[in-house]
Amino acid sequence: MRFTDFVARLGVKLTPGQMALARVAFDGEQIVDVDGAHELFGTDVKVSDAARAVLTVVAGARSGKTYLMALRLLHLGLTVDLGHLAPGEDAYGFVVAPQKDLSAQAIRYLKGALLKSPMASIVVGKPSDEELAVARNGRRISFKAIAASAGGIAGRGRSLVGAFLDECAFFRDAEYQINDQEIFNAIEPRVVEGGQILVCSTPWGESGLLWDLYQRNWGAPKRSIVAHASTDRMRRNGPGWKKVSWQIESARERDPDNARREFDAEFMAGAAGTFFDPVAVDAAVRPSEVMHDPVQGARVVCAADFGFKHDSSALAIVQRARGKLMLSRLVELQPKRGAPLKPSEVAKSFAVEMKRYGARLVMADAWHREAMQEHLQNEGITLVPAPEGQGGKTLVYNRAKEALYEGKVVVPPIDRLVRQLKEIVAKPTSGGGMSIQSPRWKRGGHGDLVSAFALAIYQVHGGHHVADDNRKSWGESILESYWQTLDREQKKILKNMRHVSAESLVR
Repeated sequence: MRFTDFVARLGVKLTPGQMALARVAFDGEQIVDVDGAHELFGTDVKVSDAARAVLTVVAGARSGKTYLMALRLLHLGLTVDLGHLAPGEDAYGFVVAPQKDLSAQAIRYLKGALLKSPMASIVVGKPSDEELAVARNGRRISFKAIAASAGGIAGRGRSLVGAFLDECAFFRDAEYQINDQEIFNAIEPRVVEGGQILVCSTPWGESGLLWDLYQRNWGAPKRSIVAHASTDRMRRNGPGWKKVSWQIESARERDPDNARREFDAEFMAGAAGTFFDPVAVDAAVRPSEVMHDPVQGARVVCAADFGFKHDSSALAIVQRARGKLMLSRLVELQPKRGAPLKPSEVAKSFAVEMKRYGARLVMADAWHREAMQEHLQNEGITLVPAPEGQGGKTLVYNRAKEALYEGKVVVPPIDRLVRQLKEIVAKPTSGGGMSIQSPRWKRGGHGDLVSAFALAIYQVHGGHHVADDNRKSWGESILESYWQTLDREQKKILKNMRHVSAESLVR
């Protein structure tokens, strides 16, 4: 039975975009014979059976990809030839996702589609949210939900009718390492002839399994047939399209950069691997959390990232209290086209926010430091140098990462900050080092909020254990900058306190 006939029997109506994808990728039709397929697959060339063994779908959010791929996995279980399996051997279909609750969603889709259809009688036993089994000609085909951290291991030793790698651009193992290729390599040789691996995700950076399959095969299918599908292309003229289109437009107004990735399915340029684990970031975000006013007895630190023409200027204020590092204020001043930010106005705006918390020191990197130092001094604020160079930046971000993973950081639900945290990437450098980067979108945009945030966390999570390139301690670096703002009498007082450590004086 063709896939399109199968879903019709289930009572499922596909959108025109979903139908075009299914006819080519599942039912074996050629791109040139299907209306609208050229836009999805980027070519009219003839697709071989070998290329169809792996389907790669780079799709926008809310495009219906999880539901469509789940139905395809069920279809494979009911149609693939299993005659070569050993007597009594079961077949499997795996759904692998970053977390088990996401892969379980696909199993719930299968359960709902089957139990409400004329084929409900083929379900064996009592299905759960993580596993469902069907009977077919005396054989049992089990569909299981698996987390990416265990997917590579769980795939071994099983005969698979197919596998669905859902949101594979976000696969991580228990050590937060990218493991998408490892899982694919474990699954590929275990898929029986006629089966199919479904590699599907909203895109992330230009690296990893999804990017590799897309880059090498879109428009020229050899190892995989590849579809590139925006949410608009997949959902237009289908059920719920009016609401989805409103959500897309709303997202474009709030954050056009993120909307291009989420809904237009554009890869971010230059990413090699996310630095902060998305799961740890989400765990730090508290939906009910709000920006905190000054907390009595809390230690307050401030950090800034300055930009004026193309990038924003950002200020982060963090309070350490009750064992938690609370993001209490986050300010972003964005330049407009043809109207760059003025350093004096940025300094004045940031000084007002800092003084509310009794703070007079702000840490920032060397970029625009000279332009800002005098303006901040005029507002009674001292600019403290951040650790210098790429090594210093790596140190700052590693401290922030430690605090995040240890569950010490509390963040309000600020969409732009959360998105920027998940975009930070780490690239290996020669000599065994690491380069921390904020991917810049092709149309502009940078990680200004997360830069300020990481510098603030660094100051209250181990920053005093490090030295800068001149071997000065954390306290000495701050005092050196602060010294320039003091009058003669104040300097005399400090000189008489040399027996007290620089760190103690700063605190």
